[in-house]
Amino acid sequence: MVDSVFWRNLGNNFKQISNEGDGIYAEWIALKGTANQETWYVKSEVKNDNRILQFEALATIAGDATGGLCKIGRDNWLSAIQKVNVVYDYHKAEGYEGGTLLQVCMKSVDRCGLLEMECQSAEWLRARIPARLQTELSESPREIENAEEISTTASLTSKERLAADRRMVGICSYQLTAFHGRRA
Repeated sequence: MVDSVFWRNLGNNFKQISNEGDGIYAEWIALKGTANQETWYVKSEVKNDNRILQFEALATIAGDATGGLCKIGRDNWLSAIQKVNVVYDYHKAEGYEGGTLLQVCMKSVDRCGLLEMECQSAEWLRARIPARLQTELSESPREIENAEEISTTASLTSKERLAADRRMVGICSYQLTAFHGRRA
């Protein structure tokens, strides 16, 4: 199961690669008619850089954990990073488009940090939602129209809910501060 510890450890592994200098980049190309599937080529500014193999192994693990349209986990991971980052040397012509994504190790560290925070929030909520409500929500995903239904099902008092909400806001604020501190 993928959890916050998984993303923290994976982010640390990406960071170890980038500590040696993040000259690793990825080039991609997407041909028309390939159902939005990109083909990625990981390269380095240094000739015969063994960090490429390390990066590709970690990216494959991350891509398999997140899923996507591509057949290769590494390509899924790079596609996810590309969607939220600036692509340099973007080019589009008849029949294809492509570009270059620079500093993929540091971008992977950032992405792992965000996924870690998402997992921590979900883990925190799972620990506080009664098992009966978790079962109901997973078996029948629907919008609950009546707020009274939530209070009777969750069996939390309004004071408990308010305290839980305040704690969650504090945790998210701390995580965002810590995450932005790691990037500096």
